[in-house]
Amino acid sequence: METPYFYIKVVKKVATHVGSISVNVNFSLNNSSLRSVNNSINNLQNQAPRLQSTFTAAFGKIGAAMAAAFSVKAIVAFTKEATNLASELEEVQNVVNVVFGDMTGEMDKFAKNAMRNFGMGETAAKKYSSTYAAMAQSFGFTNEEVLMLAKSMTQLVGDTASFRNVSHDIANTKLKAIFTGETEALKEWGIVMTQAALQEFAYSRGITTKIQKMTEQEKVILRYNFVMSKLHNDMGDFQRTQAGWANQTRMLSDKISTIVSTFGS
Repeated sequence: METPYFYIKVVKKVATHVGSISVNVNFSLNNSSLRSVNNSINNLQNQAPRLQSTFTAAFGKIGAAMAAAFSVKAIVAFTKEATNLASELEEVQNVVNVVFGDMTGEMDKFAKNAMRNFGMGETAAKKYSSTYAAMAQSFGFTNEEVLMLAKSMTQLVGDTASFRNVSHDIANTKLKAIFTGETEALKEWGIVMTQAALQEFAYSRGITTKIQKMTEQEKVILRYNFVMSKLHNDMGDFQRTQAGWANQTRMLSDKISTIVSTFGS
């Protein structure tokens, strides 16, 4: 369960069928093979002009179409994208190191397992968790509480995205309301987080303090528990439905981004 995906050895087959559409993608990569593929791409870029002329001469119009796949422009674009993704991961890692400090190792482990646990790529998991951690720190939570909230909120992003068929970014934007107190974002999900609703929820949990007299940290805790109670059906949805088309394509997209970023590093 704790074996990192992609870093030591991964063999993952994604097979999805919708009508007559069949998508089969095989991943079997380790550090050695990644270096080999990276070298192959560099060689391919050097050989692109010769390949173009060979295809065109041998197959005419069909050859021209085939040559397009090996065009210098396409390969340069791929290389640029790989470099950008690798740079983004490096920048996010720097943020993780600063925000989590001594807890960086635990967050790294959490992010590396995010794909199989809740369908989120490593970079995205680190980006979201760092944001939530920084917000939690600003409200005075302890280091242990910061780590717990960062993990819980990031996993909730993955599960709500899966359950409600939205992007991770959309889910993340809405769930930030737990820290900001903004009420409109969650209404689309049927969560009406008004002060009256929160006060009623507090009373139902045996909390007699008026919201106006709560500290900002206490208000965050109240909103967190309130939203969690409303999203109980979302929790664990990725694990329940990961074989579905939407989650498989989301995973495939994130895995490809992970591979591409490795080329650029």
